[in-house]
Amino acid sequence: YPLGPSAGNITQLFRLVLGYLVFIGLATAFRRSPRAHSLVLAMIVATSVHFAMGWIDIITFSAGIDNVLDFVRTANYTIRVTDTMAGLKRMIGGFPEASSFGFFSLGLFGFWLQYWLAMRRSRAAPWMLAMATIAVLRSTSSSAYLSLIVFLIGFAVFNFFRFLRPEAERRSIAVTVAGALLLWLAAVGATASYQMVEPVTAFFDDILFDKMESDSGVERMSWNTQALVNFTDTWGIGAGLGSVRASNWLIACLGSIGVLGTALFLAFLTAFILSPAGPPGDARNAAVRGAKAGVFAMLSSAILTHSTPDLGLFIFALSGAATGLSRAAVGESLRPETGAVAPRS
Repeated sequence: YPLGPSAGNITQLFRLVLGYLVFIGLATAFRRSPRAHSLVLAMIVATSVHFAMGWIDIITFSAGIDNVLDFVRTANYTIRVTDTMAGLKRMIGGFPEASSFGFFSLGLFGFWLQYWLAMRRSRAAPWMLAMATIAVLRSTSSSAYLSLIVFLIGFAVFNFFRFLRPEAERRSIAVTVAGALLLWLAAVGATASYQMVEPVTAFFDDILFDKMESDSGVERMSWNTQALVNFTDTWGIGAGLGSVRASNWLIACLGSIGVLGTALFLAFLTAFILSPAGPPGDARNAAVRGAKAGVFAMLSSAILTHSTPDLGLFIFALSGAATGLSRAAVGESLRPETGAVAPRS
């Protein structure tokens, strides 16, 4: 279609501004009141509600009353509540489709994996991590599965370099080594099952190996091609928010907001990832690192499938809360100690 104004220009701008306001609001609130417990409690509530709604979706569909969650699914999208994958009902919870459900689940999984490793005495962390893991796996979203693999590899590489530091946690080392062994065993088991068990073969073909040849895969690749054409046709300026749709966050940024906008977005994410987390072993340190891991997990998915520059409110919320906690820690470290005795002249 020829480039022209559309409703998407307004709605995408509104969504991105809303994400900016969420970031600024939470960053300010957590900087003024730097209580890591508030962020952890919010994540406990979010994980519990998300997990419960996912299973309510499955149970009500099996009972033939799949309209129970209609009061939650109020967005003007096609709700894929009846979709199945290899005979399994796809879990969507309060979301319109399995991929968006899996995207949110990845953020929860990344947060709780890092928080559980950093806070060994937390009673809630292992339960929340189990819920988030089940939600990701049960979503039957191919993008969530691929993103999970990418995230775990990146997470393992990052922790490997942390092993070289003297403050590396023994628990992180043990879990990473054990996780690598379990991942290898799982890969061996999955390969054998794929070759020998017909239902497993059909499942992996549907969600992974035949995905790019499906109508959805072909359509998504055509979006990326067109977005790159728009990027070159506008001499790197971009066609504007809401004018371009892609199936890759980076390509969507280039086609929509051009080189300058993409560079600013990447600078924002880099500054957040590199922000200080406070002293190791501290609750604030664990919460900030957990938020960074959650954002990294969702970015792993966005790079593969996201259609617009807007990364969603959950990423802006996590990055805003973590930024506020980080800035508060920096401010406290620069603040002079009270009660210090002045040196004699």
